[in-house]
Amino acid sequence: MPVLKKRNESGNLRVEERPEAAWSHRSEAEPASGAPSQGLLPVCGNERCRTSWLKLWRRRLTPRFEGAWACSSQCLEEMVRSAMSREAAAHAQEMTASAAHRHRVPLGLMLYSQGVITQDQLRTALDAQKQAARSDQPQRRIGRWLIQQRSLNELQLARALSAQWNCPLYSAERLDVKQAAQLLPRLLVESSGGLPLRRSSSGRLLVAFEERLDHCVSLALERMHGLPVEAGVMPSSEFRAARADLIAAKFPKLRLIEVANRNVLVRAMVKRMEEFQPLDAALVRVHEYFWLRMWRTLEHDPESAEDLLAVESDFA
Repeated sequence: MPVLKKRNESGNLRVEERPEAAWSHRSEAEPASGAPSQGLLPVCGNERCRTSWLKLWRRRLTPRFEGAWACSSQCLEEMVRSAMSREAAAHAQEMTASAAHRHRVPLGLMLYSQGVITQDQLRTALDAQKQAARSDQPQRRIGRWLIQQRSLNELQLARALSAQWNCPLYSAERLDVKQAAQLLPRLLVESSGGLPLRRSSSGRLLVAFEERLDHCVSLALERMHGLPVEAGVMPSSEFRAARADLIAAKFPKLRLIEVANRNVLVRAMVKRMEEFQPLDAALVRVHEYFWLRMWRTLEHDPESAEDLLAVESDFA
């Protein structure tokens, strides 16, 4: 039990015992969990930790996760597990919200009402779409069928999608390859359908999609980089050419792992962070992937970053 020494009125020393419940590694003068300590010893980011002040052999600066220092592998595991639960809940909420907002004006009907296509052109495209579905052919959206039958061009389709989703229409000229390669891992650029373009002068991250917006990708980018995301659409040929240019660029180092369950996933991330000793790290979810990014600098210098993508076997 901790012992405190005080002087009484006569100036003599007296000894008091303070109850264990009142003794904590986090004093009133120390900041809340997650912020760097101003004292000699940092505060552990695990809210349930009460022993970080005893671990004198632990490095005092790293590893840090989401702005907070972890005093032990066990505490880091608790912090990662909590973040993973948070991201899983946010992902489920976003998927529910996306499903609730799917009731948009059908693209074919919008194009017809705007006078871009005729009723016969729309009917022909719908019939081709239904026939393809019955014969187990690859599914295409109505816009693809309209382009195939030359009732529509790519720019007209992109403008219609922009109106349908109430979002900007982007061109490939807005792509900054070097900057965009630091925003999203190459594997997610290839698999998610999202194309990060650059950071705008207003501090927004511009992200393009080919046919439909993916709010899960936008949310992950927003949470990872702490900046608002402005998602838009881009004509297909421009989108694919820009994506090919981006995929050929230099990305931060990436590790991909497949694990049996959530517990193994947490331990794998903690093990890598203990090896890497990041000055900061963040975790988000992009569909079936958990994306962990680590930095060796507090300024989040891209050259110091490393990504880890993990997926559970049930999703693979």
